[in-house]
Amino acid sequence: MTDMIRASLPDANVPIEDKLKLMRSHIEYFSSVLMCDTLSESCAAGYKDMLYTELQNYITEVHHKKIFRISRIRKNGDCYYLWATDIAKNKRITASKLEDLYQKLFDYYTEGSSSTFFTTLEKQFPKFLRDKADYVSAKTVKEYKQVWEKYFAGSCIATTEVHALKTKDYRKHFVRICKTFQLTKKRFMDVKTVLSGLLSYCVEEEILVYNPIRDINYRKFPYADDISSSHVKSKAFTLSESQTFKDWCLEELKKPNIKKVYIYALLFNLSIGLRFAELAGLRWEDINFEENYMTISGQAVLQVEMHKDLTFSSHGRSRVNHVKSHEEPRLIPLLPEEVEILQKVKALNLSETFVFPQGDFRYHTYNDKVKKAAKEIGLDPSQYHTHCLRATAATNTYNACQDVRQVQMLLGHTTPEMTNRYIHNNRGLEVLRAARSTVMANLVQ
Repeated sequence: MTDMIRASLPDANVPIEDKLKLMRSHIEYFSSVLMCDTLSESCAAGYKDMLYTELQNYITEVHHKKIFRISRIRKNGDCYYLWATDIAKNKRITASKLEDLYQKLFDYYTEGSSSTFFTTLEKQFPKFLRDKADYVSAKTVKEYKQVWEKYFAGSCIATTEVHALKTKDYRKHFVRICKTFQLTKKRFMDVKTVLSGLLSYCVEEEILVYNPIRDINYRKFPYADDISSSHVKSKAFTLSESQTFKDWCLEELKKPNIKKVYIYALLFNLSIGLRFAELAGLRWEDINFEENYMTISGQAVLQVEMHKDLTFSSHGRSRVNHVKSHEEPRLIPLLPEEVEILQKVKALNLSETFVFPQGDFRYHTYNDKVKKAAKEIGLDPSQYHTHCLRATAATNTYNACQDVRQVQMLLGHTTPEMTNRYIHNNRGLEVLRAARSTVMANLVQ
């Protein structure tokens, strides 16, 4: 029987699930033989050795944490040692003998349903999404699903038995998708967040004992160049282009049968730089016409519903009483020209609640207007979109005051580093020349 068992050991090409099942059958067989009363001492010793070897092989495949020795002190002062290994945060298994530790680990990993143990990330992902839906928006869950389908679904790490995957397998997959999809570091971290969340869910469900991708060094990955490291992926209109853009809008307003609300929105946002969601969520009660300022305390976000079959449907935008995560509500003083634009919008009587109401103000139409304006003033429309107005407001404000902190207050960013990405300092050389001239003048004096 022993020779038959040794002959049936799997080779390296056998699927890990079959390999582990075969190992388990060997361990169960050796354990049952050792319970036989008629077994001689020499045979029992041989079976114990084979059992220990099988336990070692099994644990090597499924347990990726280090096994080490720790010292303990008895009450009488004597020192003794234990074999130990960590299986989760603040959870450790110990034994006085190494073979006993392997047996405890085997019992730990094989406890419960084999269908849960022999599982894959692909099988667990739908459960993870449903769990995630309990505490994040359906929009975020939908984004997680899109990331999974694009970067992970059907891959080796998605379809291989989860206990057979090691840190190097995840690292290999990450390097591959970085090269294949030309991921910037920022985009890669967004993608990694989805997989990390899934693995953490598996830890919480006691399918895994730890999250293996926490051990990966991400600093040397082949990231694509991140052009947004110093600037956002939107070009600011220069001061002269801003004036030409404004003139184009004024000419558009003279035309019959156009939706003036979009043109007013372009003129308004050219100097104030709100996000589209903030613009769409702006209410008349947020405008103080007496003291000429407005409050940005909410945004109109797309409402997404998740169904039981993990499909999604959208139900337009509705206002939420908070701005982008971690940002505080902000007060923005209004220029006379901006107040005049708002009064003209009010005269259109589109809504008693919203300045730019959803039914008459849609993102894609607004975005198309920006591209049309760029094209008709002689620019490449593919390089411009709604966020360009935000970058333009940031750039023009900075060039006027040379104070990043003031621009940060206008845009509502939590850090000046983020604000700097929006500033296309096209007057940098001019300002530096003036500053150096002042230094020279002071030295001469």
